Amino acid sequence: MDEFLALANEVFAMTFFKMSAGQIIGGALIIVAFLMVRKIFARTVIVYLTRFTESTATELDGQLLDALKEPLKFIPVVLGFFFFTQWFTLSDGVSAFFLTVVKTLMAFVFFWATYNVLTPLSIMLEKILTKVTYKSETLFAEEFTGLIIKALRIGVVIVGFIIILSQWGVNVLPLLGGLGILGMAVGFGAQDSIANIFGGIKILLDGQFKRGDWIKTPDIEGTVFEIGIATTKVREFDKAVTSIPNKQMSESTIKNYSKMTNRRVKLTIGVEYSSTANQLENIVDRIRTYLQSNPEIAQPGTDPVVQMVHLVNFADSSIDISLYYFTKTTKWVEWRRIVHENILEFKRIVEKEGAAFAFPSQSIYLESTPTESKTIKDVERVESKDRSPPERSRMSDVGDEGGEG
Repeated sequence: MDEFLALANEVFAMTFFKMSAGQIIGGALIIVAFLMVRKIFARTVIVYLTRFTESTATELDGQLLDALKEPLKFIPVVLGFFFFTQWFTLSDGVSAFFLTVVKTLMAFVFFWATYNVLTPLSIMLEKILTKVTYKSETLFAEEFTGLIIKALRIGVVIVGFIIILSQWGVNVLPLLGGLGILGMAVGFGAQDSIANIFGGIKILLDGQFKRGDWIKTPDIEGTVFEIGIATTKVREFDKAVTSIPNKQMSESTIKNYSKMTNRRVKLTIGVEYSSTANQLENIVDRIRTYLQSNPEIAQPGTDPVVQMVHLVNFADSSIDISLYYFTKTTKWVEWRRIVHENILEFKRIVEKEGAAFAFPSQSIYLESTPTESKTIKDVERVESKDRSPPERSRMSDVGDEGGEG
């Protein structure tokens, strides 16, 4: 037994890179111990916190925990690395190096957690902005939240990068000055990008449109898919997504169909000229009655619309009845269905009154038949020959032919 202990002492007394085997084994045990702590922490504390958040009425705490899970699991690793370096007897330079690594890992975990927390905080911020902008037609909580969160994330990354560099003794002030000069140079070369960013802010402040709106510009028509920092993406009706610079969008004439309170129907019904005045009057009255009794048609006085049914024109082949009214729905598919049903009813009304729809036609009236016209011209030529010399008769024929031509 004494010999075995002596052999073990010799093994543990052996040195590697000026460190005894006992120290190396102890350091390895520290790493293993903190890895086990990390696993136990994940299976106990985090599981318990997850169950607790699931039992609460709010969803925010659960979302915060989901954002912090991975950074929290990394904390035992940082602690293990710290105690691992403290276990060994290191020179001042090496010890300072490992201490800087530990500080860097701590800063990394902190800014990692902060970056992740911004996602659930964006939900809370959106709810606050929704309450603030509830009655506003020019501010949109979702778009502003996205813009603010993107700016905060960029700020977190920049600040974290600067703090980590400062841990390694890098003087950030000259770096910031250099970045400022570089930023000015980049700014001159990226004027369009900056203009697009301000164009995006202008779009949000003006409230021209928001995500999901159906818009039409001189260049494009479709549904707004995303309002980004520099570009706006529109999904056209062929399902393709087109990106438009925000500067161009902010300067374009935009028609926002999603802001319609009602959808317009504008029709012209042409009836035959053979229709009597009584028939026309009855048709107009019955169409008005139908529109006023239709629950899917917006009514003046209840909705901010007008409703007009009038005889408006004596056209080339019809007497025109103009219909101008609005539906209560603004949805395209429902609007088409309503118009379809309306057209069928308008046709029934015209048919019930014994009238008919006109179609483009043209009447030609002849004063004489082609045979009679030819006989008259032959008589005129004979009489002309009897009264005139041969030379003048030929000139008359030429003139007549020219006139006929």
